[in-house]
Amino acid sequence: MTGRAKWNEPLVRSARKWIAEALAGWANSDYAKVVMLAPVAVEHLGKAALWHRNPVLLAPLEKVHLDTFVRLATEPNLGDSTLRTIGLTDVLSRLTAVYGTALPISTPRKIRLIESRGGAMHLGQHAPETARYVLTDALTLFQWLAGLMEINPDVLFGIHSSVAKNLLDERRSEKQPEVDQRIASAKDRFRKLADSVGDLLHDIIVQKEELTSSVLPRLIKTVSISSKHRCPACHQQGAMLGELETDPFVDVDSGPDGDVYGVDYEFYLIPDAFYCNVCNLMLNDPEELQFAALPHEKYLLPPDEVTDELIEYARDQDAWLAEVDSDGHD
Repeated sequence: MTGRAKWNEPLVRSARKWIAEALAGWANSDYAKVVMLAPVAVEHLGKAALWHRNPVLLAPLEKVHLDTFVRLATEPNLGDSTLRTIGLTDVLSRLTAVYGTALPISTPRKIRLIESRGGAMHLGQHAPETARYVLTDALTLFQWLAGLMEINPDVLFGIHSSVAKNLLDERRSEKQPEVDQRIASAKDRFRKLADSVGDLLHDIIVQKEELTSSVLPRLIKTVSISSKHRCPACHQQGAMLGELETDPFVDVDSGPDGDVYGVDYEFYLIPDAFYCNVCNLMLNDPEELQFAALPHEKYLLPPDEVTDELIEYARDQDAWLAEVDSDGHD
C-alpha cells in the first residue's frame, strides 16, 4: 500500500474480516449471513479507499456534521468512536467522483447491495441465487477497490481466495456469452428492420437516432449525461451513458493590454451503460461495456458535445462549492 496506508489498515482489516465471514457463509450455505455481511465489507473497504485519498471524504456534507468534518480534516483518528461517517450509498458515489471511474456493477446491482446493507431485504430473499449475486457483486467491487488502492486482491480474500476466484470466474464466463448474444440479437433486429423498410432505411435510422435523447430518461432514471458513440451491433449512432465530471483550469488570453485570466472547463464522461435506439441494444454496466469493446473508463467529451448548458452547470457547481466553503469558515 502507498500514500496514507497506515490510516487504511484498520478499515482494510475490518473489510477483510467481513468478506471472509461472507465467503465462509457461502461455503456453509448460510445465505442470510452472506447477504448481510458482504455489503458491510464493501462499505469498509470503500471507506479505506476514500481515506487513502483524504480522510475528510468520509464526512457527511450536512452542516450538522461540521464537527466530524473538522476532526477528519485536522486530526483524523479511526479509533474515535464518536465520529459519524457516511454510509454505503455515499461511499460508492464518492468513489466514482474521487477516482474518476465508474463502478464495475450496474445501478440495479448497486441498489441491491445497498438494500442488503440497510437490511431492506427480507429473510425470504436470502435464497442461494440472491446470495450469490450479492456476494459476486461485493467481490467484483473488492477487486476494483484493490486496484485503486494498489492492494493484491488475494491479500484481501485470504484463505478464501480460491472461492472468490471461482465465483468471479463463473460470473465472467456467464457474462461474456450473454453480452455476445445480446449483440447478435441486436444485429438480427437491425437486419429485419432493413428488410422491412427497404429504401426508407436511411430516413428511419435518422429518426431513431434523433429520438434517442427522449427515450433515455424512461430507460435509465439515473442518467447524468450521454455522448454519441457508434453501436457495436448495427454500427449506427448510439449513446454512451454515465456520470459527468468537470475539471476547471485557468485559461489565459494574451492581448494588447496584457493577459486576461479566466476559468475554463474540461468535461469527462464516466461510462456506466450504452443504448442504441436503432437496434435497441442495451448494455448495463462497465463490465458489459468492456465485453462489447466499448469505452469503460473515464474519457474526455468531444468539443462538439460541450454545450452551453454543461458550461453553465459547471459554473453553478463551482459557485455552490464556494458557498459551502464559505459557510464552513464562518
